[in-house]
Amino acid sequence: MKWVLVEGGTYMMGAQDADPNSPNYEANDVYAYYESPVRKVTIPSFYIGKYEVTQDLWDFVMHYDGLAADGSKMEMVEETSLLDVMKDAQNVKIGANYPIGNVSHDDIVKFFIPRLNKITGKSYRLPSEAEWEYAARGGMKDEYTASLGVKGEMKIYSGSNNPSEIGWYVDGATKSEMHEGGEKSPNALGIYDMSGNMFEWCRGFSEYTEAEFTDNADDTQWLGMVGVRGGAYIYAESYMRIAKRTAYTPNTKYFFIGFRLAHSVVSE
Repeated sequence: MKWVLVEGGTYMMGAQDADPNSPNYEANDVYAYYESPVRKVTIPSFYIGKYEVTQDLWDFVMHYDGLAADGSKMEMVEETSLLDVMKDAQNVKIGANYPIGNVSHDDIVKFFIPRLNKITGKSYRLPSEAEWEYAARGGMKDEYTASLGVKGEMKIYSGSNNPSEIGWYVDGATKSEMHEGGEKSPNALGIYDMSGNMFEWCRGFSEYTEAEFTDNADDTQWLGMVGVRGGAYIYAESYMRIAKRTAYTPNTKYFFIGFRLAHSVVSE
């Protein structure tokens, strides 16, 4: 696993299409019910995966048979192979460095992450939506984000306003299929594929309000749903927008939904 340090800071989260002179204005595609109001969020420093979790890592963790970090014995999880299920899906690729998909939020937080943490002795987790969006926007390394929308140009997608530079999606010109991580350009923080390739599960899903807040990566599930971010290779570019929010019930599985990990600085 390769990690990127996301230095803490305050940024404007969400999008709005009402006032071109206010932060995070997007003229098209804003779904105000989920993406507005734009609000000020403070994020403590954290680490996030440079790439989406791969099929190889999932397979290793779920089939690990050996000693945990605390010396206890672990046995592999008996499961129907996810890779066998995925291979028949639309333009899915099977291989060590391709992202894992067809995993639910429950699979990740109840099985994969506890096993990974027991193996490593660490405290890995999913990012919150606020952390995910902050990292996708480039954090304090992006001038627009760091200045609360006063300076620089806001990136609609993670790292660019040209979606073809940074992600895989349905564009009518190339075949819509899954790709290995890191084939396109990274964002300002050096993170790959936060727009396109795979939707990514987040930690929770909360209703937007105008109140400022400090993100504590909680597990709030508004309306019983969990957020996914970033778009996917079988969706149009509008789903790749950083501010775009989609949510599913935590037991949902689709071959185009994967995830990336995060961990707090104190757990290093």
